[in-house]
Amino acid sequence: MNLVERETELTALGNLRDICRQGQGQVALVSSTVATGNTALLQALRARVAEADFVYLDAVASRTERAMPMGVLGQMFCCRTLPPMITQRGTRLLDNPALTAMPYDPGLRSVADITARIFEELRSLLIDLAEHHPVAIVVDDVQHADGPSLQFLLYLARRIKSSRILIVFSECTQLLSANPLLHAELLRLPNFHHIQLAPLSRCGVATLLADYLDVPAARRLAGPCHAVTG
Repeated sequence: MNLVERETELTALGNLRDICRQGQGQVALVSSTVATGNTALLQALRARVAEADFVYLDAVASRTERAMPMGVLGQMFCCRTLPPMITQRGTRLLDNPALTAMPYDPGLRSVADITARIFEELRSLLIDLAEHHPVAIVVDDVQHADGPSLQFLLYLARRIKSSRILIVFSECTQLLSANPLLHAELLRLPNFHHIQLAPLSRCGVATLLADYLDVPAARRLAGPCHAVTG
């Protein structure tokens, strides 16, 4: 399916990719309402970063796994794009009881010293990887991310200013945020960018329908479909 009315947002993400390749880490949050194309946009980004020889790490946060410590990071470090040595070292660090026993913390309070040391080792793994290949980290539906994973991702985001790492989160604004302080933490970063997806226009709906119907039918149905779905 073709992306419709998303060229501006995809271009913005492509620009962040190019800045990242030059050694300036970037962080972005893509916000939208339900069924507005967040996931499709991230899939298109995956193709763009693959063209630029990025190592792509992704995860999809789930409401049902929100209480699973390091669930999101576990997905990331199992990605097939990672070199086996990084996967092994990352998985071993994530299996540490200090992390697996961490409770969900909606306040993003400070972590214990041992946890901070593990976070630093995980960060070093990714920073070292980025010395050889730029790295894109993408987390879809971040509003459902488990607290420990989110703590590490924010820890990393604060420390990639001069690294070839691009971090992209997506969120659904109609659902309760997994952490009310997430936006506040991100807004403190000088390399943070907020991208908001608007619903499709009536013309955009017609273009989308034309992928499945003949053009006259798509034009005829665009108005009713737009009115029903928003």
